[in-house]
Amino acid sequence: MQLVRELAERIQSDIQWVSGSDTELFRALAAFELDLVIGGIDRSSPWRKEVAFTRPYHVSRIMVGWPTGRSATRELDAIRIAVQQHTSAVRKLEDRGAVPVALRGQPSEPLPVAAEEWQISAWGLRASPPVLDTHKRVFALPPGENGWLQTVQRFLFERRDDVPAMIRSQLSVANPESRIRPSLSEVASR
Repeated sequence: MQLVRELAERIQSDIQWVSGSDTELFRALAAFELDLVIGGIDRSSPWRKEVAFTRPYHVSRIMVGWPTGRSATRELDAIRIAVQQHTSAVRKLEDRGAVPVALRGQPSEPLPVAAEEWQISAWGLRASPPVLDTHKRVFALPPGENGWLQTVQRFLFERRDDVPAMIRSQLSVANPESRIRPSLSEVASR
């Protein structure tokens, strides 16, 4: 959200935050009713065929974090690993023979944890290969708005070195389920 605030300031626009389901927001974006949709959007989203995506402004890797005293291993067969439910990491762990254990909030058991690298680090765990998944985060814009896309893309490129710290500061380390991941939209005059 900090990035959008800075972008709005740069282009001298006001922000009106709108919440809704992904479907509602992307349909509104495709119909030119919104100017921007943000919120953990992955470049592989099926909406990429109906709206414009920026180049990835952040790439996050899902890895396994190991607690102190546990040896990291690439072979995950039969190892119990804590992971947020309903994420791509669950299936990736199962594909590697691991036993996913539901993670609610911060890890409390001395189990390895599958999470984004920044979470692993914040929890004091050691991230180790394999990389289970990679997410390329993008902003979504109305289709065909090339000038607007270039403006947003240029801004994101200029801020690329600051993005990881901004993301970490906005996401709750104590409870990854409370992460800021709503689909929010900026509707403002450009």
